[in-house]
Amino acid sequence: MKKIIAGRIFLALFLFLAQGCGSGEQPCEQVRDKLDRRDINNLVHIYVDSSESMAGFIEAQGASPYKVFVTEQLPYIMTWHAEYKLFGFQETIHPVGHVSSFSRKDFYCGKDTLFAGALRTVIQEEPKAFMIISDLVVSPGASGAGERKDVIRLIHELTIAGYGFRLVGMKSPFQGRAYSESNLVQGVNMHYIGKADVADRPFYLLIGYKRGIVNPDSVVRLSDNFITEKADFGNIVGVGSIKLAVPTGSLLSKRKTGSSCDVVKWRSAGGANSTEIIFTVDIDDSFEFLGIADKEGIMRMVGQPRLQEGKKWDVRAEVFQGQPYYVVDFLFRPAKADTLPRWIQDWSTRDDSVREKYNLTYGLEDFVGSAMLGVKRYILAVEN
Repeated sequence: MKKIIAGRIFLALFLFLAQGCGSGEQPCEQVRDKLDRRDINNLVHIYVDSSESMAGFIEAQGASPYKVFVTEQLPYIMTWHAEYKLFGFQETIHPVGHVSSFSRKDFYCGKDTLFAGALRTVIQEEPKAFMIISDLVVSPGASGAGERKDVIRLIHELTIAGYGFRLVGMKSPFQGRAYSESNLVQGVNMHYIGKADVADRPFYLLIGYKRGIVNPDSVVRLSDNFITEKADFGNIVGVGSIKLAVPTGSLLSKRKTGSSCDVVKWRSAGGANSTEIIFTVDIDDSFEFLGIADKEGIMRMVGQPRLQEGKKWDVRAEVFQGQPYYVVDFLFRPAKADTLPRWIQDWSTRDDSVREKYNLTYGLEDFVGSAMLGVKRYILAVEN
């Protein structure tokens, strides 16, 4: 049976395709080349939720998508050229010596689910890609709703740092202990709600990848004999154009090269000199504009973005001269719930306190909607 299932699966996971940039003489291309090539490593992290709420996927009788995934697909992933680090996460993040640990029932014994801890480890080590396998159930010791807020904040931080995200949902038979997250949120001290026997309980792969280094279309492909859905976020597109206005007294020249890069030549001035510039951002009406983020801290927003006619926003920022370039991210998120994939809504529930709803995931719609963050990177290059 195992061979039959394996034979029907088309596997092409984690094909990491480097995307090099040209070494032309244009300032914008030079800046992009520096950004794309810095901090590149060959490290891939794989995290598996080892809490008790996952054990039922292993305890279920017979072959199943979850068992095939951890016994066949994960080992296959690790045959691709990369440096792999395996982790389990529950009350703590702990290294795992071998992928076979994920197929043992005693691996899934944790009382709590420290999902945010896995993301903090990613931030510390900056792998080029990572995968988190979980049922997305948060446990009491992980502070309930507070843990979810931490996870969303960390996903936003990673998005701004250059990661794209893909959430893949799969369903698999489940026979084991059931836990309710909605009870925790409502203050009911009944996290464990009994044994559940469910034919199609969801589990998820949250896949993160360095944009510009890993091709998102090659991150994961699964065959149709899985009940599989996916949602991309952290790389959504909602910004149409960005126009720059600079006081003429600060400039010798300005020219645009593409939709997201301008080249300026400052007028020399004695001593430290800052200039207030204005961006006009044209954003699709299905998105909400949030503001800007500058990782280097050399450009700061002045005041709050102002909505002009239509969906055009004016953003004032202060830049300090003397830098060879400035990189700023314009941030936005979906403004309407119907921008989410339909399956996210269908698999979501606001009440998982009864075992009959254990084929759904508590708060999935709110989680994905909050975690979605669009980033439009803009470069201001400086000519001498």
